[in-house]
Amino acid sequence: MSVQTRQEIDPKDRAFMQSLAILYCVVNVFLIIWLLQASTAAERIASGFSLFVVSFLLLQSVDRLRSDSSMPIRVDETERQLRAKRTVLLVLGFASWLGLYAVGCRVGAWRYIQALERPDIGLAETVWSALVIGMSYTYSNVGILCIIAALIGGLGRRLSQCSGHGRLRNEVVEGLLSKAVLRSVVIAVVVICSALALGSPVTFRTVDPYVSFAMMMSAVGLVNGYMPQWFYHEN
Repeated sequence: MSVQTRQEIDPKDRAFMQSLAILYCVVNVFLIIWLLQASTAAERIASGFSLFVVSFLLLQSVDRLRSDSSMPIRVDETERQLRAKRTVLLVLGFASWLGLYAVGCRVGAWRYIQALERPDIGLAETVWSALVIGMSYTYSNVGILCIIAALIGGLGRRLSQCSGHGRLRNEVVEGLLSKAVLRSVVIAVVVICSALALGSPVTFRTVDPYVSFAMMMSAVGLVNGYMPQWFYHEN
């Protein structure tokens, strides 16, 4: 019978990860200040995406700090291909988040909503306007961002599992991505409905209030995907 052994994390590695986590926190503070002071759409896009990426790295480093030991993982060709595939999907996830966030920052849905009200609008223009509204309207945009962020977090967790860091029970990891997406959908619906019921100041005429809403929902989705153990009461 084979026995899996756990390797304790070296104190030097733990000290390095602590320093790295502190560095990410400091960088995030500067990125938040940059985001709040951004005066152009390009600055909002650059600062928001940088904040999202650094937050992902911060979450990863904090998770490794919470793990007292790691599991040695045997890597074969199949495992290498799986890691490479997940890495590519993770990159595509970040690219999708960036593209949708950029659309939310630069494209206003108001004129497309007005276009749908024209009596002479054609089928092709109707489909195009509806698609743009779905991607750029604040509430639908942040809901999709939350789901994409959950997928990114879930893929990051999968890669962490493959590397032997912060390994979780099979019950927690099984169906990780689908469960993360489902939780994000529920969270997005609750938050958006609450914002509408409370008369949120967010409008589709301007992108300024959009930024904070988008970053908040993305952070929720990211934590939801990367830390599924929180929903299972597992430390």
